[in-house]
Amino acid sequence: MTPRTLILAVALLAPALMLVTTLAPRAAAAEPARKMKPAARRHLDRGMSHYQKRDFDRAIEELKKGKAIDPRPEFLYALGQVYRASGDCSAAVQHYEEFLATEPPEAQAAAARNNVERCRQLLAPVAPLPALAPAPREPAPPPAAQAPVEATP
Repeated sequence: MTPRTLILAVALLAPALMLVTTLAPRAAAAEPARKMKPAARRHLDRGMSHYQKRDFDRAIEELKKGKAIDPRPEFLYALGQVYRASGDCSAAVQHYEEFLATEPPEAQAAAARNNVERCRQLLAPVAPLPALAPAPREPAPPPAAQAPVEATP
């Protein structure tokens, strides 16, 4: 093999090798999706029902129970949604970030990142308004001239 052929072979094989080394760990890690445990599914369904009724405390309770039975990413995202809707953006961001750490499909990851950004904007400190200068004080008008009081005889 001539040096020129060797360079050409490396140039052609390098991108393929990079692609294989990038995708192989993901392919190996990708397992067939397993079904959610039935008890966990019931808690997820009840939690989402409470969420739709805006009963956030009960939704959180159900989702946490389901997550304890079967710790799946669906529970992390659902908890993020419930906490965000209830106004607890700190807890929502925590759950969304845990969800993102599971490397969900891009469409789901994009939705979670969007919600994280929305919450961070709400959590960002609001710059105080500049202090207003006090209104100029006008001098008090001089006392009205009073007519002299005449003495009565």
